[in-house]
This record gives sequence, structure tokens and C-alpha cells, in this order.
Amino acid sequence: MQREWHVSKKNKQPWQHVCSLSNFSRPNWPLNWKKILNCLKGRGAQITLLFADIRGFSQISEKLDPALTMTWIQDTMETLSQCVLDCDGVLVDYIGDELMAMWRAPIAQPNHANLACQAAQKMILTLPEINQRWEDQLQTQVGLGIGLNSGIAQVGNTGSRLKFKYGPLEGTVNIASRVQGAIKYFGAECLLTETTLSAMEPKPATRCLARVRVVNIEQPLDLYEIKSPPPDWSDCCQRYAEVLEALEQRDLTSAGKLTQLLVADFPNDQTVTCLAGRVADANRQGAVSDTGIWNLPGK
Repeated sequence: MQREWHVSKKNKQPWQHVCSLSNFSRPNWPLNWKKILNCLKGRGAQITLLFADIRGFSQISEKLDPALTMTWIQDTMETLSQCVLDCDGVLVDYIGDELMAMWRAPIAQPNHANLACQAAQKMILTLPEINQRWEDQLQTQVGLGIGLNSGIAQVGNTGSRLKFKYGPLEGTVNIASRVQGAIKYFGAECLLTETTLSAMEPKPATRCLARVRVVNIEQPLDLYEIKSPPPDWSDCCQRYAEVLEALEQRDLTSAGKLTQLLVADFPNDQTVTCLAGRVADANRQGAVSDTGIWNLPGK
């Protein structure tokens, strides 16, 4: 159920005239006007952010009629947005083919990281339904890239007095966006940072894919993949970790041998294939440049 709050122009600032607060108001959230206005002032909060991106959007959209592209995006975003709302999240923004959502603001949510993770998993589960609906028009399967990060952010009206926008600012947002962008280097569907994993209880099945340094952020990040574990998940995770350890020790000979065996046993695991590419690149570059931190080449 959505709500719109209308405030008299006579009594409020321009950006408070007609503020649609449906993006963060829920029937079960005890928000009154005093609390709403406090939300808009801005405050520091420990939050979890989710960025979801439609993979291959540019290549697909350039082949479609603009009107059809609009209908497709609206349908897809509506489905993904419902996953956020079902898990008590806030829809912050849509940026082209990307969705941004937030938990633990404007209200306290002790399980904010778990809720964000649940929303990501729901998105992945609904993807086959979206692809089935659009199979005839798109003539291809669409993928998702989802990034999660938790941390301190300033939350409030991040727009202006002329255009209201409730959402977060600070480096936590930039990191979440970079994590989502890193998806393409790993062949995964959903990545999360160690700060998000640490905030989760109970913790889902994950595996550490790499310690990376993303563009314009100096502090390295440990990135984890989250997925429904297949029967051989534990063995694959252990052997994947052995390759990472060899890379950290700059033992590319061992890393290469371990990776060859890993690819042979798990040929359909895209993250393993991407790891093999990383090891091969390190060998071509003379090895010394690849320590335990992978400097990602782009956003």
C-alpha cells in the first residue's frame, strides 16, 4: 500500500509541498509527521545497501524499439522492486537499468543485512520468470548483477529544496556501487563485502572470491559470493581458497596447477573460470604484480 503526504505550500518549504513518501513509508512503520521531518534532516546510520543491475542492457536495448525497451525496463524494475519491498527495504533510486535499495533507515532494523541478502536472493529466483515473460521479444536471456555493502552513511534528503530525494551519502554508497560493478570480473550473480557478512546472523552460504582494490577506493575489500550451494560446494570452496592462498604467497606455479584441476572438476562454475583467467594473467605479467590483492581495472 502506497501513501502520499501533501503539505500546504503556505506552511512548508518548496521541497515539502508535495513529497511522495511511499518509497520509505510502510503500513507497519510507525511514522508520524514529526518523525518524517526528522528523517529528512539527515542523520548518521549503520545501513545496508543493495545495487542491482541488468546485465547486457545496452546491447539488448539498442536492438529494441524505444517504447518496448521502456516497457521491458518498467516490468523488470517493478518485479525487482517488489523483492525489496517484500523484505522491508527502501527503494532509493532507479538509475537507467540499475536499482538502488537500502535497509535500516528510516527505521531501526537489527537484521538489516539479512533482509538485504534475502531481497537479493528473491531477485535471483524471480529472474527466470522475467526471462520467460520477455523471451519472445528479447530473443535472449537477461542476467542480474547484485552488490551489497554495509556501513555508516548520512541518510536524509540527498536532493534539494526543489526536488526531494530520500537516501544515503558517504563512501558506503560508493563501495556498494563498486561491488556491484565488480560482478563482471567474477562471473557471479551476487557479491557482498565482509562488513555485510559480519552483520548477518545467521550467516548464509558464501565463499570468498578475492581481496580486491576497486577504482577510487584505496582500502582493499574482501568480496564474497552468495548463492544456493550445490552438493559439491564445500569442496569447490576449499580448493578455491587454496588458489587464493597460493596467489597471496606469489606462488603462481602452484596456483596454476591448482586452478587447472579446479576448472577440470568444476567446468560450469563461472567464478572458477574467471579465477583461472586471473591466474593466467598473473603468469603473463611476470607474477610479482599479483599479490593477494587484485586491482580491478574498471568500475
